[in-house]
Amino acid sequence: MDSISAITLTRAVSRFPSVESLQKLPTYNARAKLMYKKFYRLRNLIDEETDLRQVYCDVLKRKFTLESFNSRRKILLGVDSDIAKDSPDQWRRIVNTYIFVFNSTVRPDESPVPLVHEQDASKQPPERLEKSILLNLLKIDLNTPNHLKLDISNSFLRNISHVAEQMLLDLLKKKERQLFNLADPKHIAYRDHLLSVMRLNESVGLYL
Repeated sequence: MDSISAITLTRAVSRFPSVESLQKLPTYNARAKLMYKKFYRLRNLIDEETDLRQVYCDVLKRKFTLESFNSRRKILLGVDSDIAKDSPDQWRRIVNTYIFVFNSTVRPDESPVPLVHEQDASKQPPERLEKSILLNLLKIDLNTPNHLKLDISNSFLRNISHVAEQMLLDLLKKKERQLFNLADPKHIAYRDHLLSVMRLNESVGLYL
């Protein structure tokens, strides 16, 4: 079944975890495994598009096994301090992120208007902000080359960030054109996207 519109839930997919309940588990791996499973259970509710549901699963696996959040955070924001592994701050951000993703799967409070005429489409309740953000992130990830997504060392991000900073410092168009020759503009745009996501993380305490 490609569409999720026919799914009826008879019980909750998952409960909201708490930092306190996670810290009662014996090890970091046990805590991480529990949270991974909770995120994974939401996969079929992410979107009607099968491709985006698969991207969600791929991103989830990458976040839990490959990516260094602290390394990316340092490069993008220039911060010195890390978010300590297995600290309450780390788990609070992860729990907040789970709630963010969960909220993206929930319908708005307003009931949808029956689609009788074409103009009824414009009367539908607005999409939740969480869903709009999450789907945008997944669509960008779907169209991002693997060599950028799987750059565990963040070498690409370091190099492109240096070029982007130089471009901001030099307002001469000729110099800017020279710098564009050193870096693909699409790479700079991707770096700016990652920077926006990291700023969102910092502003509302997420771990995207």
